[in-house]
Amino acid sequence: MKNYLYILVIFFCSTYSVLNAQKKFEDNVITNNHNYGSSISGSHAADIDGDGDLDVIAYYYEGNLVWYENKPNKGGLVEPKVIYKSNNGSNSNLFAVDIDKDGDLDIFASDSNGKVFWHENLDGLGNFEKKHLITEDSESVSSLDYYDIDGDGDYDVLISFNSFDYKYQTAWYENKNGKGDFGVKQTITTIDSYGSSFVEDIDLDGDGDVIIGSKFWFENIDGKGTFTQKHKITNEREVSNNGFPIDIDNDGDIDVLVAEGYYDRLLWYENTDGLGTFGAKKIIGNISGDISAVFADDIDGDNDIDILIDGDGLYYFINDGEEKFTGRKNIYKIGSNSNNGVIIAADIDGDGDKDVISSCVTNQKSGMAYSEYDQSTGEFKAEYILSEYFSNPIGSFPVDIDNDGDLDILVASNGDNRISWFEDVNGKQKFSIRHIISTTVYSPKFVIAEDIDNDGDMDVFAVSESGNKIIWFKNQGNGVFGDEIVLTADVKSPQMVAITDIDKDGNLDVVSVSRRDDKIAWYKNLDGLGNFGEQQIISTESDEPLCIYTADFDNDGDNDLFIKSINDRQISWYKNEDGKGNFSAKQVISYGVSGTNPNFDIDDIDNDGDLDILTPSDDDSDLAWYENIGGDRQFSYSKRISYSSTKYCELADMDLDGDLDVVFEYGPNNNIKWYENLDGKGDFQTYGTTISSVPGDNWTTNSITNFFVKDMDFDGDIDVVSIKRREDKLIYTENLKVNTLSVHGYSIHNFSVHPNPSRNIVNVKNKNVFNTITIYGVSGRVLKNIELKKPKLTHQLNVSNLSPGVYFIEIKSNKKKEIVKFLKE
Repeated sequence: MKNYLYILVIFFCSTYSVLNAQKKFEDNVITNNHNYGSSISGSHAADIDGDGDLDVIAYYYEGNLVWYENKPNKGGLVEPKVIYKSNNGSNSNLFAVDIDKDGDLDIFASDSNGKVFWHENLDGLGNFEKKHLITEDSESVSSLDYYDIDGDGDYDVLISFNSFDYKYQTAWYENKNGKGDFGVKQTITTIDSYGSSFVEDIDLDGDGDVIIGSKFWFENIDGKGTFTQKHKITNEREVSNNGFPIDIDNDGDIDVLVAEGYYDRLLWYENTDGLGTFGAKKIIGNISGDISAVFADDIDGDNDIDILIDGDGLYYFINDGEEKFTGRKNIYKIGSNSNNGVIIAADIDGDGDKDVISSCVTNQKSGMAYSEYDQSTGEFKAEYILSEYFSNPIGSFPVDIDNDGDLDILVASNGDNRISWFEDVNGKQKFSIRHIISTTVYSPKFVIAEDIDNDGDMDVFAVSESGNKIIWFKNQGNGVFGDEIVLTADVKSPQMVAITDIDKDGNLDVVSVSRRDDKIAWYKNLDGLGNFGEQQIISTESDEPLCIYTADFDNDGDNDLFIKSINDRQISWYKNEDGKGNFSAKQVISYGVSGTNPNFDIDDIDNDGDLDILTPSDDDSDLAWYENIGGDRQFSYSKRISYSSTKYCELADMDLDGDLDVVFEYGPNNNIKWYENLDGKGDFQTYGTTISSVPGDNWTTNSITNFFVKDMDFDGDIDVVSIKRREDKLIYTENLKVNTLSVHGYSIHNFSVHPNPSRNIVNVKNKNVFNTITIYGVSGRVLKNIELKKPKLTHQLNVSNLSPGVYFIEIKSNKKKEIVKFLKE
């Protein structure tokens, strides 16, 4: 332990034995493709738990039924809960309705085996334990609807299905006692072609008639479910059977809207007399891409019916009030389509307009998207993904994307060519919303975030290996990003970028490495606004450079470069000769370094004031570090920490004793472990302590392919976020050992710092005057002490010289101390 242990004892209310106790960690899988299924086949919005807001039910292709609880104060639709897990595929139609007349909403749906069933909401809070079978008469179900078909005051069920004799039927089942006990099949019609069916009062006589597809309807002649009279809607053979009943022209009767997939068009048939006599087809518009779903409602709140339809995107047709749909818009910002056939509109956020829930498919990966309507602009905001197939994540980065004071997680995944971020929706590490930044970064290799244009929010840089380009995305505020901006396409197989001030002009520049042209190059940020100059080649000496890091290795005040190159098997560094971006020739640190792993870490391992280098084992099974010794050689020979097989390692003070320990991926069982820096000088323990051990589906897929360490919850200790690439898992592992904010004798009720986090200046405020300000590191070390000339209520504190991380700011007056936690960006 360091000689400032007594500070830790007072500052963190802990003892020597507590600080050296076994650390406890808790794994939380943020996203996992195997939780529910690969794609959404049906969804519905309803108040499942009776709390006054709309929740969302989702039925996954594999047959798992899940509901997303709406918690407006915690980010909206944030808590998926499984109603039913099954290995049988699902039908696209499901509804929430009070089947048993007990005042809450139950759910009915079907599976791929032809069973139709309902789940009873036992307590009105969304606890579903009882599953009731309605029928298993069919081979497969194509559509469901509900209505009081026999006029007895409860909901009956309409089903269209393929029967076991290969005949397509539409039938209804009576809710016999109003409690969800259903009678036998009552066939309405048997037809040769597929068609979805709906129950609506087509002839305005007060009972429910049945529409079959978009070509004909059956009249409920007695209001008790006797269907003997068939009426024609159209004789046109080419018209699809994907009908949707809605009063399009606001004349009080039901018209029929049709998504015509074969001709890629949207059309409707008017109920001309309110008695079920339909006119000729009216074409609304053509849609690019295969149409499979349509939904209509008053989306923009102007009292007429607008239309949503899928295709190569999700298209929004705005009704001008005279049934002229001239404002067609693709509301998706990510180039997705929703060809799974799921679209619903409902006021999810309670602001009085209709938001959109839809299935979405991008690069052949499926999910469910939420698009919020913005009343002020009449447009839809950029959608975010509630649930989707998360494919082959390769890198992650902690960053406050939306400027709300907590850390989100930026992720690149090359199975679906996406750059996205997971939002901490409530500041409590609830990473339940995934936002898509881009789906066009083909084979992303690397991702990082920095405020490149000095506007106060974090922009995102990405490397596209197969696209041979380096691009960035401007954060337009609150995590909404613009289109990609190409930094350069003059690279072959780019691997990584580093962002730093190369020429000491106060602006962040970019440095890149690319394998197939051996380039190490930098790009000057000309104006601090993200306008970059031409590519400046630093070197082509390194044979197939794989990674690049920047740091001031020689303590001369400017940033040098660290490189690993795989074809010549070297790690080396390039000295920034003049602080203006003119670099020396390559200076080799080590020869014979094998493997293709780009992961390193750089920090002061031995506490001597200069930067050392930590290297993973990769192919040679050595976890080692290189001491910065200065002089002509600059770095020592390799110092082995262990023979542990690992590809990923980072430095962090895991035990809060003021020195840097090593966190690493332990190859043999794919855990994350750490080695303690025993003396603060780089002598490490010989056995590892396990941090994270999330089991995999099997030993071949249970492999960690990336992780980072960060105090994600701002409680003063180090947490871990890791990726299991083959299983498409993103995992947050919380450090539970000690809450460093439980400080004895300290109050945080009167004292605040703002903004928090900050990069440069914070305003220190207190209700009572203070005369001393002290800044502590998380280990308890005093970093800065300020004695004010006279007591104050407020003081501006410059923190620009602090490294990014967590600190504690203490104020003192009349022997009273108060303290708050502070994050330096």
